[in-house]
Amino acid sequence: IEEKSYPDGILVRDLFKFLKETKDDIMIIGGRTIYQLSLPYADRLYITYVLKSHLGNVYFPKFDLNAFKLIEKKATDGLIFAVYERK
Repeated sequence: IEEKSYPDGILVRDLFKFLKETKDDIMIIGGRTIYQLSLPYADRLYITYVLKSHLGNVYFPKFDLNAFKLIEKKATDGLIFAVYERK
């Protein structure tokens, strides 16, 4: 893997160690496998629901919504923006 550096980025070689040890708020922006691996460590979820059908074959993984509490919701034309916190 070619190593690169970015002014506001860090290279994570061990995702699980990073997720267990970090105290900072971080945003996971996919894809599906990264979502699946990171979801057990998430305390807050920012989910955008797309209400219309679109072609595609990759979706956010299923998760236990009962483990989270809805704290914010905003609907716009064709989208719902929701924020959940782990109970």
